[in-house]
Parts: sequence; structure tokens; C-alpha cells
Amino acid sequence: MRHEPATNARPSRTSETEGRGDLTPAVLRFLISHLSGHVGRAQLLKLVYLADVEARRYLGRPLTSLRYTWQPGGPSDKAFDRHLEVLRTEGSIIDEPVAWRASVSAPLYAFIGPLEATPFTRGEEAVLSYITRSYADTKLGALIDEMIEASEPMRLARRAARPGARLAMSTEDNKDREEYGGVDLERLLESEARMRAGEGRDLDEVERELVGPPDE
Repeated sequence: MRHEPATNARPSRTSETEGRGDLTPAVLRFLISHLSGHVGRAQLLKLVYLADVEARRYLGRPLTSLRYTWQPGGPSDKAFDRHLEVLRTEGSIIDEPVAWRASVSAPLYAFIGPLEATPFTRGEEAVLSYITRSYADTKLGALIDEMIEASEPMRLARRAARPGARLAMSTEDNKDREEYGGVDLERLLESEARMRAGEGRDLDEVERELVGPPDE
């Protein structure tokens, strides 16, 4: 069953990273609720990694507190399973065993709620929505692996060939923001929301919101 995200007010830019604590459980709830019954542990971890990469590229910061290390099977963090166990204990998710072959079964996560108000900014929710839209099809496993292997932190770690080495995630920071002329995704989405609300905007004001004042 597919759940839609709650449409509660987002945190303002001035408080976007303050007072919200660790967003990792909320990120997992979001992804599992949107992919309920269609995502297992390995794929979920990969999607969380891709969400952190995209967030760093556009927002300059990760969404989760995970500290990834390189393993031959992909990025890893032991804390990931602890966060999943918290969601199981609180009753947000359950494991549903699915038989792949006669003697092989693997659990898929099902979201059983309840949905809580999302703590994400507009930019953060846009990143997560992009991930769920792009990789909702479980048949895209090869594409997901290809995207992960192409990311800079994984390429650097693979070159060093040291299993367990910490991934240099900061190498992804602001890559896409810089590619698009320094446009701030959070400001862009806020400006769009205000225009949809019928607020008249001066062109110079919109430009300052997106890329900052000339000397910034």
C-alpha cells in the first residue's frame, strides 16, 4: 500500500537544521512508507545512501547521520540496523517474508504507521520524493548499483580498495548547486510556493533569493 507524505508546514530556512535532532528515523519512515512492501534491507540502505548523496549535491548537507564505510557490496553503516530496530519497536514497520525461490526468502519492509508530520524542509522532501519516484521499481537494482558505484565517495574508496574505510561523502557537497549557477534549492522551492500562493514578486527580489546578493 502506497502512502502519501503529510502536508504539514515545513521548518523555515533559519531553523532547517536546528532543534530537529537526528532525521535518520524520519528518512527511513518516509522511504518505507512510500515503498511499502517493495523494499528490502539491502535496497533500502542503498536508497538512503543515494538520498544523502543527492542532498549533499543540492543542499550541501546529508539527510541522515549515517557514516558510511566502503564494503564490496556497497556502502554500509552498522547504525543502519539499529535505526530499523527502533522503527520495529515503535510499531512503524514490520518485516514481511517473501519467497523468491522454493528455498529462499527475504523480508520486505511494510509500513504500518501512523504517519507523522514530516520534519523536512521543502528541499529535503524534494530530494526524498525524487528518490522514491526514480527508484520505486524493484527491477531497477542494477541501475541503483550503477548510480552508487558512479558516486565520487565510492569511486575513491574502490580505488583505495580498503574494505571498512570511511567514505569521503563531503566530496559530493554542493556539486549540482554549483553546476546550476549557485541556485539554492531551498530558496527556489520557497519562492515557487510563494508565487503559487499569489504573492507578487519583483524579478530582482526573486534573483536575490535564488543566488543571494551580488557580493555573496
